[in-house]
Amino acid sequence: MLIVVMMVKTTQLSRNEGALLYSKISKKGRTFRLTKGSSLQKNKKRSEKTDEERVRDFQRKLYLKAKQEKEFRFYVLYDKVSLGYVLRESYRRAKANKGAPGVDGVTFEEIERTGVKKLL
Repeated sequence: MLIVVMMVKTTQLSRNEGALLYSKISKKGRTFRLTKGSSLQKNKKRSEKTDEERVRDFQRKLYLKAKQEKEFRFYVLYDKVSLGYVLRESYRRAKANKGAPGVDGVTFEEIERTGVKKLL
C-alpha cells in the first residue's frame, strides 16, 4: 500500500468550522479530497471572485490570524464592514435566512421597493 502525504498550511479546525481536507476510508484505502470552497483551490483574481468568495476569504484570514496569534485583538474592523461586497453579501445572507425587520421595522420588501442600492 502506497501512502502519499502532502503538507499544506493547516490549523486546528473544530467540527463547526469545516475542514480543508475530507478523508474517506473505503475498501481501496483512504482517499483525500478538497472540500468545496477550500483555500487550496486555484487562486482567482479578486475581480473574478463572487461576493461570497471574497467574504469567505476574509473570514478565513481573520480565523487563521486569531488561531496563530492568540493574544492579537482585532480593534479596527469598521472599515471592512462598510465595504460594498461585505454589505451585499450580508444583505443576501440575511434575506436568505428570512431575517426579521430591525429596530426601524423596515422589511426586505420595503427595502426592495425603495432600492437595495440606495440602502447599501
